[in-house]
Amino acid sequence: SVQVNAKPVGGLYAFTLETAEDDETGNWKAIASLGSLKFDHNIKIEMVKPNHLKMKLDLANDDVRAYKVGRYGSDAKLQGEFFAQWLHGAKASGLKAVLNLSMSPQKTRFDSYNDFNFDDPAKEFRSQNDEIASFNLDNNGKAKVNAKINIESLPPGKLRGSLTSRV
Repeated sequence: SVQVNAKPVGGLYAFTLETAEDDETGNWKAIASLGSLKFDHNIKIEMVKPNHLKMKLDLANDDVRAYKVGRYGSDAKLQGEFFAQWLHGAKASGLKAVLNLSMSPQKTRFDSYNDFNFDDPAKEFRSQNDEIASFNLDNNGKAKVNAKINIESLPPGKLRGSLTSRV
């Protein structure tokens, strides 16, 4: 069942339809009766998800090989600019953003040295997932990011990182 409102506009009638929140999405058929005449038209009813955001992180230095991990921690940083906007184009101003970094060990390999093992078997690195930054976006949906990457233990070799953002 659909609520129909008809208003005359310049000699024509404009029909606005409204469905209930729990109505099914998909193809519907609208039938209008005027005396003995019937008019029908297929319409699509779709769920709109307005709370979807587009996010972008521009890193100042994307060469993570420049950072060192030692006995006393890591000097690795994540620096750059974060931007978010609603999918319909409006700026996501004033919203809170959170960056999470998940790291796990991976086999250290170099193409020129396939016969060598570069991983230290005496070291064990457990995968870690940390919130590395939390900040509010400005009026343009932007924020500067300057986050330190904490590594809890010395890794045996290379690490693979996966960065996720949430606004």
